[in-house]
Amino acid sequence: MNSLISLEKVNYKIANQHILHDIDWQIPAGAHITLTGPSGGGKSTLLQIIAAMISKTSGTLIFDGQPIE
Repeated sequence: MNSLISLEKVNYKIANQHILHDIDWQIPAGAHITLTGPSGGGKSTLLQIIAAMISKTSGTLIFDGQPIE
């Protein structure tokens, strides 16, 4: 099954602090996803990267077959 959203080795770093480290995630079209975790775990940061509200430090983000920078 093809993924609508694909993250490969996505990182987000501020100064010397890694917020996200090597995130790999495939989200198929039509999927219903629940993202849970502790406060400060990077959930909002990950969603902001997927929504292109902030830029990832490194890695690949693909939406519907097109790379997002």
